[in-house]
Amino acid sequence: MKAVVIHAAKDLRIEEREARKPGQGQVEIAIKAGGICGSDLHYYHEGGFGVIRVKQPMILGHEVAGMVTSVGAGVTDLVPGDRVAISPSLPCNQCEYCLKGLQNHCLDMRFYGSAMRMPHVDGAFAEAVVAEATQCHKIADGVSFGEAAFAEPFAVTLHAVQLLDGVLDADHGDVGRVRGGRQAGGEEAGATGGESEGEGGSCQAAGHGRLLERMSDAWPRG
Repeated sequence: MKAVVIHAAKDLRIEEREARKPGQGQVEIAIKAGGICGSDLHYYHEGGFGVIRVKQPMILGHEVAGMVTSVGAGVTDLVPGDRVAISPSLPCNQCEYCLKGLQNHCLDMRFYGSAMRMPHVDGAFAEAVVAEATQCHKIADGVSFGEAAFAEPFAVTLHAVQLLDGVLDADHGDVGRVRGGRQAGGEEAGATGGESEGEGGSCQAAGHGRLLERMSDAWPRG
């Protein structure tokens, strides 16, 4: 299968990688859409972010959605043909927080497309990925793959809007392109980090504005 692999700053290649088969509790997913995060841009332009640097070839991408093509043993809630958004987080399921059911606080979290540890954790900008069934969230028929790929940055932004009355997100990727804080119960929201107003406002052009509008009625309001 083909995958998008970063080797160093400005060295991004389309390479062939061996496809995996799903094991116990896993599913194979054909990737249909992906969003480019600010971290992906940092990996491309600078070879990393902060003190983190790419030290070995790594598949980029963690904002993705696709269709289940096969399932491993023990998977009962997903079947081939299901459309899913994929959580890029890989909790250890062994630390004190994971054992309490608080995997989002995992003390040893791995994350798709991250060079923070060795070996690096491959991401999902590939024709197919094998993921844990617990990472996969079914999407409604009316939600496109492009909108579903926005679920991870959308969740980050929604969490911030719920915590604050106003939001300014200085991010170069999809998170920084969210506008419409009033719809989410906040007083104001803005985004910066794009090279132009057109880029900063690409949420609407990419269909994200429609997703925000559609989901606004379901958001809790303070």
